[in-house]
Amino acid sequence: MDDSQVRHQETLQVSFLSSTSYRVDGSVSGLIEPGAIYTSGVPIQVAGVEFTLSGPAAAGDLYRIDVVSTGRAVDDAIDRILRVRSDLAGAFRQIENAGDADDANLTERTVALSDLEDLDVASEIGDLSRNEILRQAEFNVIGQIQFARDRVLEFLRRVLVEGA
Repeated sequence: MDDSQVRHQETLQVSFLSSTSYRVDGSVSGLIEPGAIYTSGVPIQVAGVEFTLSGPAAAGDLYRIDVVSTGRAVDDAIDRILRVRSDLAGAFRQIENAGDADDANLTERTVALSDLEDLDVASEIGDLSRNEILRQAEFNVIGQIQFARDRVLEFLRRVLVEGA
């Protein structure tokens, strides 16, 4: 017997409490409908099943309806549920990833803000001024070295030319 032949069965029992009301019990589910109004020819919908009774009813009337579904139908329903669950899990992962990216971005911005708040402007301006003075002193020293070199070279030329 393959899966398509496996049967899942429940018997619905419709019991009339009076000529205008009934209750429905399931052989597996137990009490399904504790009390409903009966109107001849109007469809009755219970536990995913629709059926119609016609004619007058009397207290104590009893009807049994066998509801059968195959294993294939149950498997198809489970497959649909699993697909939806998988889609939801994927969407949830995307939301989590977006949240993680937001958390990382927030951390980076918090560090940058902290660095700006900790910045000592007066100290930084002092460092900048000191570095500018040092740079100017370097240029002056380099200029003096070049001037001294030129004087030494000129002296050596004169000594060599006059001495020759």
